[in-house]
Amino acid sequence: MRGILCAIVLGPLAAFFGINAILALIDQFVSGWTPSSWFSSDAADWLFAGGIEGGAGNYVVFMINGVLSSLCFTAIRWAFTGRTD
Repeated sequence: MRGILCAIVLGPLAAFFGINAILALIDQFVSGWTPSSWFSSDAADWLFAGGIEGGAGNYVVFMINGVLSSLCFTAIRWAFTGRTD
């Protein structure tokens, strides 16, 4: 019962965060196709995204949503398996 309840509550959140992470990754990939965004003057873009303009923001969105999605899925897995100590 605990696993089903946790899956009902956290499942949509995990899916939402996962979809956001995938969309940020796709946006990062597709934004590199535009020649106007090939070279950024921002140091954060060069550090996190290889110089693509706006890439640092996509990286941060991807990392935050990826971590939140992983935490939700880990909580759901724990709810189904229970304590392992």
